[in-house]
Order: sequence, then C-alpha cells, then structure tokens
Amino acid sequence: MGPIVVLAGGVGAARFLAGLVRVVDPATVTAIVNVGDDLRLHGL
Repeated sequence: MGPIVVLAGGVGAARFLAGLVRVVDPATVTAIVNVGDDLRLHGL
C-alpha cells in the first residue's frame, strides 16, 4: 500500500489514527492536523 494522508481534527480523528496505525505501517501515515477545531476565538 502507498502513502496515506489523513485530514484530522478532534477526538474522533485521534481514535481513527490509533486504529489505522494498528493495521498499516505507521511510517506510511501522514496526518494533517487541526489542533484548534474546538476553540472559539473572537466569536468565530
């Protein structure tokens, strides 16, 4: 299998990635992470 790219944000993504690296080589996984998805800043 080739490289895997995951768009990730929130608790669900963390759970998904934990499961994903159990079935594929972790070296093939790249996560693009939004760490501020639960943050409300200036009403946005």
